[in-house]
Amino acid sequence: MEELAGSADSLSDLEALGGVIAVVWGGANGTDPLYTYPNFTPITDPDATITFDPDTKTYSGSYYYTNDEVDGVMVAAIMGAIDCCCTDISNVSPVVKWLGPVLVDNVGPELVVDIVPPLYESGCAELTASATELEIYYEVVSEYEENVTIYFDVEPYGSFSEDSTTTLDGSVLLDVTGVDCEEITVTITVVPEAGCPVTEWTETFLVDNVAPSLKLEILDEATCGATQLTMRWEIDDECLMCTECESGTIPIYVGKIELSTGETIKVEVPCGSTLPASGTFVWEIGEIDCDETLVATLTGWDASGNEASVNADLAGIDNKPPELEAEFVITNTNPVITWTATEPCFDLVSIWVSEGTLEATVVGFDQTAAFAGVFDPGQFNVQFISKKKIGAVEWFDYSETAVATILAMDVCCNYTVLEASSSTYWFFMDPNEPIN
Repeated sequence: MEELAGSADSLSDLEALGGVIAVVWGGANGTDPLYTYPNFTPITDPDATITFDPDTKTYSGSYYYTNDEVDGVMVAAIMGAIDCCCTDISNVSPVVKWLGPVLVDNVGPELVVDIVPPLYESGCAELTASATELEIYYEVVSEYEENVTIYFDVEPYGSFSEDSTTTLDGSVLLDVTGVDCEEITVTITVVPEAGCPVTEWTETFLVDNVAPSLKLEILDEATCGATQLTMRWEIDDECLMCTECESGTIPIYVGKIELSTGETIKVEVPCGSTLPASGTFVWEIGEIDCDETLVATLTGWDASGNEASVNADLAGIDNKPPELEAEFVITNTNPVITWTATEPCFDLVSIWVSEGTLEATVVGFDQTAAFAGVFDPGQFNVQFISKKKIGAVEWFDYSETAVATILAMDVCCNYTVLEASSSTYWFFMDPNEPIN
């Protein structure tokens, strides 16, 4: 603000104080009064009026001066009247009348706003924030520093304000925890105390800090000998994918499924598809023992970068047969068959010989039923069954033409079979493998 002060003794002095905007010419006895600019160009503004009262010899009128870019300035109007019939008035002392000064401010303050964390372009091509807190920094820039009231309106959270203050910068913190793909409009309005023009800033953007809802389930019933599983996944989120692409044409990568067997499956959803999106796949699980747990992990994310994970665990599947080693040992009396079975869910060892006998064992269950539909040993003379992983049995009355078959089985009926005879030089071997 600058004060206007001074005196005027001539027309030149008047112009030096701030500039002459108009000159009023009265004419002889009030005839044809008019306004001109200082360069004597007539002013034809209809709002510029002049009247002359011949009785009182008084001129009166009104003149409008317009400037819409006055930013907080103390303005004084100076009117000088000259009574002279001379043609040269440049050196004639005028009568000066001061009007004002008055504060003129018709330029609203500038409002600078910054949001932290910054807004960014998301997959939905809209301004999106995934943070749970938004801090709005503001600065009011004005040539004329005055008290202002700053109003904040946050749809749909309500309104609040900063009281009249001359501190023209600051920040407000918005807690937007748990906002799931919701449009928020922030409007900041600066109202100067003097009632001068207000300034408004507004921005609409999406806030999404809630991760997608995920499901991952096994559709097959867990069985002992399963080698594959049918899995179903599901993902749901209002901001899951771009909503402006052509429906059904572009697959959007929204997640992945990591399998404990080492594979990774991409989860893609056609653009514009109905939510929740879902799909199935077949998991080839390979060999697995009963003490192992299968784990599938679904990780999904939305267009705002929010991410969630869910697991599907399955234990108890066993499709892996026991490991079995056996030997035919010649002794001074009768040969002995020894074995070692390695299996976390071991059930039994069974030995069949085509000739001779094996030492007796107490089985405790129906031998025929135990192997029905599982393994057919063919023609045999006697069977021996043991519940021990490591053991030995004596073979009586065997001959060189005999055949010995040994089987190790787990509780899921997965088994390994070895066979020994003179043709294998009495080494136990897989009967399905050729003899070299």
